Amino acid sequence: MEVLVFLIVIIGAAFADYFWFDVNRSRWGWMKGWRRRTRLFVSIGLIMIMALIYIGLGAEYL
Repeated sequence: MEVLVFLIVIIGAAFADYFWFDVNRSRWGWMKGWRRRTRLFVSIGLIMIMALIYIGLGAEYL
């Protein structure tokens, strides 16, 4: 259950950063000319990498 909450927080933070906090496209502007499907795959890949890093670093606490 803790891992599920952990993953929801990571995914929520990534989506909040992409859709809400980055209103002027300063951090995610490098994907501006890409197709929607490509941006989706890159976003999912980044979320998976972040999740693996945080799970790896915090494995002893989960």
